[in-house]
Amino acid sequence: MAIKAEVSFSLKDELFNPAKVQLIAKEIAVVYPTFATQKFVNHVTKKFPELELMERLFWIRDCLREFLPAEYQAAATILLKSLPRRRVIRLYRTMILAILSTVRMVRL
Repeated sequence: MAIKAEVSFSLKDELFNPAKVQLIAKEIAVVYPTFATQKFVNHVTKKFPELELMERLFWIRDCLREFLPAEYQAAATILLKSLPRRRVIRLYRTMILAILSTVRMVRL
């Protein structure tokens, strides 16, 4: 009789989870001190359980639009300045650039 171990892996939970949202918020707050870090994290993550991978990306984008300045150039500047310089957090840079690209498309 063989015992099967079930391994549960969720890419959406690996890429977009409360810890990553907290990291994004903290990095933004460094360059944009009035950013409502905890309010942003709570707002974003409360909807995560019902969202799939790409929906989470779009939700983060939508939430950033609520919490950052309305002017695209100002918001983009804040996001670009918040990108970490360390190679360890390369995924964060990719996420922000993906979010920026979707924001640009939405606002056209």
